[in-house]
Amino acid sequence: MGPVRFERPYYVRGQCSQAPNPVDAALGVDSQEFSPGVRRMTAVAGSDSNFDLAREQIELLAGIKLSTKPVERHAEQIGAGIRRIEQAEINRSVQLQLPIPVGAPIPVLYVEIDGTGIRVVKKELQGRAGIK
Repeated sequence: MGPVRFERPYYVRGQCSQAPNPVDAALGVDSQEFSPGVRRMTAVAGSDSNFDLAREQIELLAGIKLSTKPVERHAEQIGAGIRRIEQAEINRSVQLQLPIPVGAPIPVLYVEIDGTGIRVVKKELQGRAGIK
């Protein structure tokens, strides 16, 4: 596809000399080194192989030249985010709301499994009591 030229307005705050850019914020590149798409690409490639090989694959497939460090950094950031989400799901699932017992404890509990849901063929039932 090739290079793309993109122009955007640049604003500077008076006394503090900060330069926030609403377009950068809308595109997800505010205070970021790369676009969201490049960050995802480096994270996915970096999670699938060693970081230097991932850097080479990104250059070959997307034509984007990077050092190995951003690939490592983005793969680890995305991995940490996934780990936090998974841990939150684990924490949520282990917080069971069990009923509060109100009576005396049951000394013995009997469980019966009759196997009525198990599929069998007629040949296996021949000669058994109660089977026609």
